[in-house]
Amino acid sequence: MDSKNNTRKKLTDIPKANPFRVPEGYFDELQDKIDKAVAFRQVTPYGKRGFLGLLGPQLALAAGFAGLVLLGYFAVRLILKPETETAKNGLAEYIEFYMDDFDESQIIDALGKQDPGMPEPAYTDDEIIYYLVTEDIDEITIMEELQ
Repeated sequence: MDSKNNTRKKLTDIPKANPFRVPEGYFDELQDKIDKAVAFRQVTPYGKRGFLGLLGPQLALAAGFAGLVLLGYFAVRLILKPETETAKNGLAEYIEFYMDDFDESQIIDALGKQDPGMPEPAYTDDEIIYYLVTEDIDEITIMEELQ
């Protein structure tokens, strides 16, 4: 479109000549440029690759698996982070700092709720008597211990 007259150009008015041209001697030098850029490589057949050439892909695969294992290990270690010594000492420091705010009965109640360790086995009277008889403990020693 012509912007001044707002009319369209006719196809017959457009020149038919190619507006682009190739530089002089371009195709004469093209093959040499391609040969230099490609720089012929000597390709060896697959069966004649060296030992390191065959070992390379396996080493890359092993390194990839090792990386995944290490990534998993550190991810689990980060998620399941064990309690550090600082956290254990932090509780002791907290109690020491706020010792005046605690009542002795509160501490006893709190410690009573904790696991007392190994529970004492519940023996029946017959088991105790059998033990004392088989160990040859005389009655006088038993009476002395009970008093």
